Amino acid sequence: MAKKTKQEVLNMAANFLKGLKNVLGTQAVNYDHTDADGNVLFSTEAEDDTLEVGMSATPDGTFELPDGRTVVITDGVISEIQEPASTEDPDEQEVENLRTENENLRNQLAEAANVIEELQAQLSSNYKPANSSRTTPVRKPAGTQTAEKEEQLKNDLRERHGLNKK
Repeated sequence: MAKKTKQEVLNMAANFLKGLKNVLGTQAVNYDHTDADGNVLFSTEAEDDTLEVGMSATPDGTFELPDGRTVVITDGVISEIQEPASTEDPDEQEVENLRTENENLRNQLAEAANVIEELQAQLSSNYKPANSSRTTPVRKPAGTQTAEKEEQLKNDLRERHGLNKK
């Protein structure tokens, strides 16, 4: 047998595969299922991304697709396809969580306002100042007392304080 070059061997193999496809009348196609980053997770013998239990696929393992489905491949066959736990959009879920939190905070604020109003109602005071023993004499404005009464008051004050003239 004569030695063949590498290129000649590749060409012969390609021709053999073409002939085999013509004999079988089918074309082998593989579809690569990828993750969100574009990395190939597994391949199926299909022309598109349809998945069915019992379909041939490689390699074996459990794979999560970007749409949330989980595919289990056992012995070269898809044995299980699990739907995502929640079909709700993550943004919609976050909005719903924020709405619930907002409602809870509004209820807490209303309760706090009620407590404040109750406390303010209890703050009313019944305090009345006691009568003071110290009082300042009220002096009438000048011109309303007679000169005689003024003189008498001055003398009373001098006497009280020991300042009488003799």
